[in-house]
This record gives sequence, structure tokens and C-alpha cells, in this order.
Amino acid sequence: MGSEVKDRLVILGVDPGIASMGVCLLACFGDRIVAKRVIVVRTELDRRFKAAVDEDRRMRKIAEALLAAHTRGYTIDIVAYEYYRPFQQSGGKHTAARGRLVAKAEGVVVGYANAIGALTVPVDPRDPKRELGARCKAAVSQVLEAKIEGLTELLDAAGRTGYHGSDAAGCAYVAMIKAFKAARGTT
Repeated sequence: MGSEVKDRLVILGVDPGIASMGVCLLACFGDRIVAKRVIVVRTELDRRFKAAVDEDRRMRKIAEALLAAHTRGYTIDIVAYEYYRPFQQSGGKHTAARGRLVAKAEGVVVGYANAIGALTVPVDPRDPKRELGARCKAAVSQVLEAKIEGLTELLDAAGRTGYHGSDAAGCAYVAMIKAFKAARGTT
């Protein structure tokens, strides 16, 4: 049991989207990776302006999802979140509005991580594809589900609308790989 506790790493992955956000709690025990929780938070979106209808309510829902993932009895070591890349991810006249919405969500996530004493790891949205050698989000999801115990069932239970849950798992997985490489002194 002593080595299992020493080798344990708990990572909360977050995909802070605009109308939906995914949260995934992974626990790593040596070579074993287990999904403990997947939450997808949906908020109402004003399609004309690509903005949340009630931003305060959206921030509360995001904070509640983070707390719900944390209250499962795990001490979270790392909070990994997909950061917003405005010029690569979206275009058109609503880019600034999208950027503000995601920045607010990122602020809640980073503030939460600081409050619980967890390390924050921003993850480039392209990193899960790169790390897993996948070409698309569907392929990333399939590879993650093969590598992470219990992920398929939790994604099904959270409702598979979009890839928010698997994107959050991808963020957590990439942060786990980065943490293990850093511990080994490799890049």
C-alpha cells in the first residue's frame, strides 16, 4: 500500500467551453489510470452573440462542477485546463466575445486550483491529439477510453453531447504525461 500511495497522482482536467464545460477527475496509481468522475456543465447560449445568456449563473455552475468533482474524497494534485487560442480556434466577429467568456471560466478554474493548493497546467487544445497520435477528436476519445479505466461509462453517464467530457479527460491525461516526464527529468 505504501508504494501505491506514493505513486498516486490525482488530476482534474477541465475543458472550459462557452456554452458547455467538461470536468474529468483522473486518479493514477502507478501504471493504472482510473476515471473517477466526469461532469458536463451546460449553460444557455445566446446564439446571436455567441455569449452566455447569464454569465454570473454560468460562473456559479462552473464553480459548482469543480466543487462536485473535488468532494469525492480525493486530494487534487494538478488542475489541467484547455486554454483558449482565439486566433486558431475561432474566427469572425465574435472572437473577442468568445475569448472573454472562456477567460472568465479559466479565471474560475485557476482561482479554484489556487484555493485548494493544486498545481495548474494550461494545456494547448492540440496537445491531446499530438500526445496520442490521433487525427480528430473522435479518435482522441477512443484512445483515451482504451487507456483510462471507467472513462467510457462515465462519459456515457454524463451524456455524450459534444466532446467536452473527453476533452477534459484529454487535458488531464496530457498533464499526467507532463508530470511523469518532469519527475523522470525527461521532456
